[in-house]
Amino acid sequence: FTLVGLGLCIYMRYYWNLNSLYHDQYTDHDFWHLIGFVGFFLLLLFVDVRKPETILKWAEKTWMPALVLGVVLVVCHFLVYKGRPYIIDEYCFDFQSQIFAEGQMMGNWPYNIRFLLLPPVYHNHFFVMFESGDIFCRYWPGNALLRTPFTLLGVPWMLNVSLAVGCLYLAKYVCRELLGRQSFAASWAVLFFIVSPNFLVNAISMYPNTFYLFSSLGFVALLLKPTFLRVILAGILGSMAIVQHQPMPHALFAIPWFFWLLRQEKGFAKVTCLVLSYLPIVLLVGFGWAMWMFDLGAPDHQGNPADNLVSMLFNYRSELDWSLRPVARIIALFKLWVWAMPGLGLLAWWGFWRSPKGSPLRMFGYSALLMYVGYFLIHTDSGHGWGYRYFEGSWVSLVILGAAAMAHFKNEAGDGWVWPRKIMLGVILGAVFFVPLRMVQIEDLMTQELSIRPATEPNDDLELNFVDHTHPIQFRKHDLVQNGPFLRSPKIWIWGRDDQWNTDTIERAFPNFEPREGDSRRFYLPKEAEEDPYALSDDEFSLIQKVRF
Repeated sequence: FTLVGLGLCIYMRYYWNLNSLYHDQYTDHDFWHLIGFVGFFLLLLFVDVRKPETILKWAEKTWMPALVLGVVLVVCHFLVYKGRPYIIDEYCFDFQSQIFAEGQMMGNWPYNIRFLLLPPVYHNHFFVMFESGDIFCRYWPGNALLRTPFTLLGVPWMLNVSLAVGCLYLAKYVCRELLGRQSFAASWAVLFFIVSPNFLVNAISMYPNTFYLFSSLGFVALLLKPTFLRVILAGILGSMAIVQHQPMPHALFAIPWFFWLLRQEKGFAKVTCLVLSYLPIVLLVGFGWAMWMFDLGAPDHQGNPADNLVSMLFNYRSELDWSLRPVARIIALFKLWVWAMPGLGLLAWWGFWRSPKGSPLRMFGYSALLMYVGYFLIHTDSGHGWGYRYFEGSWVSLVILGAAAMAHFKNEAGDGWVWPRKIMLGVILGAVFFVPLRMVQIEDLMTQELSIRPATEPNDDLELNFVDHTHPIQFRKHDLVQNGPFLRSPKIWIWGRDDQWNTDTIERAFPNFEPREGDSRRFYLPKEAEEDPYALSDDEFSLIQKVRF
């Protein structure tokens, strides 16, 4: 399987440039990991770990790996991820949480310069802005609401870190309930999490993916002992996942569990209770948000007037051509494989195959299959993501089923188990090679792209900083233009082009701004000009009003 993925990667790398987001990361970053995976499987023939129990007993004390995980994630968020939203989706969640933190529903920008403050391609598709200057992110607001308390404290990145640590404890509980305490399954699950780049990189980002992992584990943990109270709590947690930013990640994961619950004692009553438990938050936060947007007159994703709620929500700009859809989803399989701990996908398949029919373990497998097939039919590209972004709702299935496989190995072989010694080699290599390699690749990517942003000084000067979206480096240049929802910062990021275009823009809209010496991308407003409002242009005055008042 790894060799097939590597062959496809080499073919796309040199002969078939799809010019898509999949192509860049798969043929560049994933290429080296696929080579590493080949080396790992060859190494398995000759090397194993003599005493895996030592590491398993360390992981059994969950607070120790949880502490290590928390510290590593915080450090990597700043050193690797540069402490900022990278992609427009992450910026959306952070942007809306800043609005909620001020007790508002919308931010406000000067309308005349809207296409300078946010690249035109992102208007309507990600953000809605009215002539009054009011602006908001059109994603469902669940993730932004969860992030709001952390934003108020000045640590928005702590949401994902906290959820990632919580995933370890939930995985431990689920494994012990399903596989017993003597199998070391819980320890394996903890290890599989902390050496899988997919889990770690999403946790240092501002994507909502970590909440989908947390909510999937929590949802199952509550349903394993389905008292009516726990069923209600599962529905509440599930409804929070539904409104995170879109409903499909949780919905596709949860469907098999509804059928499983239906077969339990008083199953119909409990399923009814579960469905009803979803309604308050889904109706208030999800449907309520959609109705609020529609009542405001929000256009559809292409900027056209929306005649009805359905067209406003689903008339997307970007669609994946039918001919490319199978290619994209096949690549997605290899991304699932290579962004996890080496061999975890194979272990998950084995754990599913050996689990009893109708058991909760089988439901994890069905959730994973439904997630993959469900998104196979979706007409949109998953866009940028760390790993296969459309699988996040069921990614925990790989970990739990992988742990189940390890429990089966122990039950069959006792203390003479050979494969656990081999798998522990994958854990160690994941920790010392594959995870660091991912972090180095991402840090290099961040550094390259941030290099095209002008450097600013920590002063109070009102400054316009142009980001050249025609620069040949990478392709996420549009996402470097990130401004706060109320323009509180005096450092404004502007969607720019070359030096001549930037200068023409300044002369037309901001004639009192002067260039910074030595950097043609930076322009500042002298204090004497700022103190004479009658000499300012309309656009300059509108900026002053936002930043200074």
